[in-house]
Amino acid sequence: MRKIILSICFTVAAVAAFAATETEPYITVNESARQENTGRTVTDILYRLTDFPSFTTMIYRSEWRKKDRILFEEAELLSLDPPLPETISRESVAPLYNFSIFLKDASFGDMEWKGTLTCDSSRIRMTMKNSTPVRSLGINAVEPLSLEIILEIAIRDSVLEIESRGYAHEPIRLITKERAAKSIENRLLAFQNYILKD
Repeated sequence: MRKIILSICFTVAAVAAFAATETEPYITVNESARQENTGRTVTDILYRLTDFPSFTTMIYRSEWRKKDRILFEEAELLSLDPPLPETISRESVAPLYNFSIFLKDASFGDMEWKGTLTCDSSRIRMTMKNSTPVRSLGINAVEPLSLEIILEIAIRDSVLEIESRGYAHEPIRLITKERAAKSIENRLLAFQNYILKD
């Protein structure tokens, strides 16, 4: 009986350890920013986040080249459901948008991303994951669905606040974990600066 109990305990512990390993991201990066809000509304921020071609104005710090660069050389909206009207008003904002975009990343190259935007009167949450791999030297350097970006934007008492998180759910091949984490961090900062700029 003792052997059976020990065997059961060992099995439960092994399953729990395996589950923890499966769910814990390989890399987690957190960033935040806040500034005085100059009259912008949730609809203004939604318009900026869905103006995907303007993502080509994002600037990030390249760890490899040690200088600021354009983050996305190309950006194209593939789908947005429901579509936005030509003029956005508070009444026309939907609580949930699903989108798919193409981005030519300065470091990672061509990638497609799928995500969601959820909105209410004072907050927007944007999540996006890569839906295609990044190929380099004949291998998948980045697997599909392994990169994730989450942006939470809130307007509170005339202050605009951003909480952002970036994840690599699997190792990014061909670069070190430290460099991959820094690359994710710099992309979060690029998104935050893009949202905060007037």
